[in-house]
This record gives sequence, structure tokens and C-alpha cells, in this order.
Amino acid sequence: EQSFYPALVALLNDQELSVAQRIGNTFVNLAKIQDQELSENVLQGSALIEALVEFTSEKNDDTKRCRSIETVIRISNEDQNIFNRYLEVGLIEAPIKLYMGDDLLLKLVAIDFMEQYGDSRWSADYLFTSIHFKNLVQELGNPMTFPEVKSKLMLLIAKLHSHFPEPIKPYINADYLTTILEFLHDQPTRLVAIDIVGFLGSSNEGIKDLVKNHQLTKGILNLIHSSQDGVKAAILSILGKIFVGNAPAVSKLTGKNSGILQEPEVMQALKIVFYNLSDVSKYPSADSPSASLELLTKLLDNPFDDIRENCLILFRALSRFLLFVKSLMLNSDFIVFLLKRDANFSKTTMEMKYNIIENALECQDLEPFLSETVERDFKTYVSEGPFALPGGKISQVADEFL
Repeated sequence: EQSFYPALVALLNDQELSVAQRIGNTFVNLAKIQDQELSENVLQGSALIEALVEFTSEKNDDTKRCRSIETVIRISNEDQNIFNRYLEVGLIEAPIKLYMGDDLLLKLVAIDFMEQYGDSRWSADYLFTSIHFKNLVQELGNPMTFPEVKSKLMLLIAKLHSHFPEPIKPYINADYLTTILEFLHDQPTRLVAIDIVGFLGSSNEGIKDLVKNHQLTKGILNLIHSSQDGVKAAILSILGKIFVGNAPAVSKLTGKNSGILQEPEVMQALKIVFYNLSDVSKYPSADSPSASLELLTKLLDNPFDDIRENCLILFRALSRFLLFVKSLMLNSDFIVFLLKRDANFSKTTMEMKYNIIENALECQDLEPFLSETVERDFKTYVSEGPFALPGGKISQVADEFL
């Protein structure tokens, strides 16, 4: 073991890109284990830290340097103690130093790394409270900043907003929202703009503000009808993020999902988003989820995996809300899809179907909306597990899980 990890460290700077990437992924996966001894002796150990300091320095080849910087950010986003240690030795500032250089291509790479500062609460807090944040805001207001850079800076601010809605709110001003709409209509920045909206709407304050901007919200919802598959999948993904971010917590007393949000204003905002998904011309006055549920149910038959799976992510999020889950349980096509056992379903699809059924069974006050037959079939489904197939067989994808 003593010689194993130093050998891995050396391979982080390997000439072969695929080797270095796999080794970087290995260290990230080690951080995900959240093992204190592993963290202190390996991920915060002198061998790895000294190597990362060397590999992220300007003396290193640009490609290898960028690779190592990305590894630093990804590892430190998994564990706050690792983050604090890397901050002490100057590693956390590596993406900012790269961005502040004169090389435009490196600046474009660096902004992708910096955007990941928003992926954990501790890195987001570091950036927001540092002098660098003011510099980045100034970059955002600079008319000479390239659209590709500006869109990623805006995404970073949206991620910070998902962690700290009130302190970041002043930066989500009219110019910021107008620029999102411009990016939404521009092919190269469209997917980033969609992501920005997802992070803005994933908090209680954010969703309330978002639905007040009719033009932006209608622009996003309309893309589900008028765009190609990749964009449709992205819209479904951020809708799932919005509903997950605003979902009610599980009761500590009963262990069940209350299905009710404390803030009626938040619930009203979510209703506006979902009810108007099927027909944005009625925004914000659509008053029924039926057409939207029908639209989403049809999308489950889409052959594009990302659309089907992101649609299920949204359904899984909706199943946390009593208001929506009641409508889901009255949709016969959706029930048939949930209970269908098919070897052609992907592992992700099987797991998400299982999660939705579990959420439905755990939701308080749902019993009156479940027929005896459906409730019995749901309980049987859960008892058999996500990978069961007709005839008592188990799907081969279970091997990936077991």
C-alpha cells in the first residue's frame, strides 16, 4: 500500500491523456468514500499534495496543468476537510490564476473549472467571500468578455445563488435576466442558459422570482415543444432540478413525506411552471396538470435515452408532492408504465421507476387516491426490487448494482 498510492500520484502527470484521466477519477472516487484515514493519509498526504502543487504550476505543460487543476477541484468538492487543506497550500486558487492569465484559450478552459466552485457549499462560500468574486462580477460587466466566458460566469453565479439565495440576489438583476434570454436564443450558449435557469429556480426564493419573469419562463417552457432532442433533455433535466430543490422534506417523526410545502407562494410558483408546460400561451393562468402529465407520459416513449430518463427524474421529483402525485396516480398510462417490467429498460430507468413507486407509497394522505389494486401492485413491485422481470427472473443490469 505504501508504494501503491505514490505510483498513482505519478500517473496523474502521465503523457497519455486517458491514463491521467482515469487516475484523476480514481482519486475523486476515493474522496467520495468519505473515509477519514484515507482522506488524511492519501488525499491530504504530502505525496499527493506536493505532486499537485508541482503539476498545477506554470512550469508544467498546459494540458497536464489543466488536467491536474480539474482533479484538484473535483476532489475538493467531495470533502470539506480536503478542500480546507488544499486551500492552505494554494491549490484552490489554481483555476483563478489560470483564468487571470493572458492566454485566451486557457481562460476558456479555466472558466469551466471555476464554474465548479459552485458544486459544493464550502467552495461556493470560499469564492463568494473572497476578493476574487468582485473581480469576476467586474468581468461579467465587461463588454469585451466573450459570450462563452460570460455565460459560464453567469452559471457560476446561479450556482452560488442555489446555495446562498439572499446574498446573491442583488446580482440576479434585470441585465442578468435579459442576458439569459439572449443566450437562450443563441445556439452556442443555449444549453448553459438552460442550466442557469435550473440553478436559479432550485431554491424557494429563486422559483418565486423566476415565475415573475414571464418572458424568460415562457422561453424555457416553449423549448420543450420547439427544440431538438438534446435541448428537450436539458429542459427536462432542469425542471427535475427545480422540483427536487423545492421538494418537501421527509418528516422526522413519521419517516414519511408530508407532500406539503410550508410556503403557499412556493407551491403556487411550482404549479405555474408545471401546469403551463403543455401550453405556454396560457402562461401563467393554466389551471390543470392533466395536459402536462399527458405530454410527459408521451415523452416516456421517446427512443432518446436522455429524454426518457430526465423525464423520469422529473416524475420522481413530482412524486414528492402530494398535489402532483395525486394527479400522477390518476394517470392510467403512467401507472402502466411504472409497473411494466421490461428487460430492455436501462438500469437507471428501472431504479427511477422503483423510486417513484416508493415515494408514492411513502406519501402521507395518498391512500384515498390509490385503488386497492394499484396499491397492492406497488407493494409487490417494491418487495420484488427494481430489477425483477416476469417469471421471477432478474435483469442483467442488476449485475452492475450488486
